[in-house]
Amino acid sequence: MGRFSGPLCAGQHQPHHATEDYQSHSYFPKIKDPKRVPNIHADIEYRMVDDEFNDYPDLREEFAALFVQALDEVTDPGTSPDLWTSTMQVALFSYDALPLIGQAAAAAYPKASNDGPGPWNAEVFFHFKANCFGREMTILEMKARQTALAVKRTEAIWLRAWNEPQTP
Repeated sequence: MGRFSGPLCAGQHQPHHATEDYQSHSYFPKIKDPKRVPNIHADIEYRMVDDEFNDYPDLREEFAALFVQALDEVTDPGTSPDLWTSTMQVALFSYDALPLIGQAAAAAYPKASNDGPGPWNAEVFFHFKANCFGREMTILEMKARQTALAVKRTEAIWLRAWNEPQTP
């Protein structure tokens, strides 16, 4: 490939980043007003660590243990030496997590309606379990794996950026 260039991330950590259904709206088909659908993107991406109303220390502790384990287990599905192509491979791989996220969201917002999302149940959301990446896993496990993947890819990209200019 020449010099370091191309996109860094297009859904590597957060599968919503690489899809048209970036809020999992399709899992709330009865809600016609998009402003009334729960903000699933925020729920999966940062709510566990930045919620204005609740703190989730037990979930964060559980996530941390799963994340450390995932760092040892996860393999990069981006196999191309071309940075853009490998990023697209990872984005396509990450799409497999979207049904798990959507199903968990529907379970965590049982009262979502045209009147609004209703209350969110973090325990139901993060512990919801379904098939993802070829095996049964919870949202928390998927999030840990995706975060570990993002860390590994970022590390590889930084190393590549460091090493390429030094190569004749």
